[in-house]
Amino acid sequence: MPAAALHNDPAVHSALLDATGAISWQLDWQTLTFTHMSPRIETLLGWPQASWLGINDWVERMHPDDRDQAVNYCISQSRAGVDHEAEYRALTLHGNYIWLRDVVHVVHGADGEVQSLIGFMFDISERKKPRNTWRGCTSSCRSSPGRTA
Repeated sequence: MPAAALHNDPAVHSALLDATGAISWQLDWQTLTFTHMSPRIETLLGWPQASWLGINDWVERMHPDDRDQAVNYCISQSRAGVDHEAEYRALTLHGNYIWLRDVVHVVHGADGEVQSLIGFMFDISERKKPRNTWRGCTSSCRSSPGRTA
């Protein structure tokens, strides 16, 4: 298959997206409603794909300690028409939180105004886990009486 055909092949795009584990999404900036949400959102967070209607669904499923900073940053960057990234904890349907990295591209209309946002969410929970081990030894064994490092 020629390279040009691969570039335009939806199956190739789908396979690449699946390989990243990313959740693709699109938000209409005028209505603040999702026009696309990847079905992968159900696998990762447990919330049904159809329950992601608008920006409030995103905001309400964010950890309260992360919400103000992440939402204010993302809204201000989007209003300014600037691509951006944010990291925050997202609520799963079962009441747990996982870390997400949201990579956002701002789409401008012919008039230069913000038309929509498109992006990818990535699970970065593993990267955010505390790194409290040193050569397989936890902090409790390093602080054991009589132990020398």
